[in-house]
Amino acid sequence: MDNEMLAYFNESLIAHLKKVLPPMRGGLSVLASLEAHQDPMDEVDQTLKRYEQEFSLQMQYRNEQLIQEILDALQRLKRGDFGICSECGRDIEIKRLKVHPMATLCIDCKRAMETAQRLKVA
Repeated sequence: MDNEMLAYFNESLIAHLKKVLPPMRGGLSVLASLEAHQDPMDEVDQTLKRYEQEFSLQMQYRNEQLIQEILDALQRLKRGDFGICSECGRDIEIKRLKVHPMATLCIDCKRAMETAQRLKVA
């Protein structure tokens, strides 16, 4: 991969990171506001509050995972192994990286992994 493409992916990953960080900060304030609500509640309100808390926590966890994937991809860029499949060692197609720049597997290895997972479930 040439320097121009590496710079493109660096900018793309940083843009992804900037998109994810504001919602994550907002998620923390939502959790704080949910905890601050101490009025007496009936069962329905309590259930709704628990659901909102669980949903916010799940979204927070998902964003944390995404941030880690982006940071890992930026680290691979610095190390020089960005765009190389962690399974087979072949290059990951540029088209795939443009769609999902955090990808660590080429499309063939990703399909094989998904097929193996489906067979385990079945």
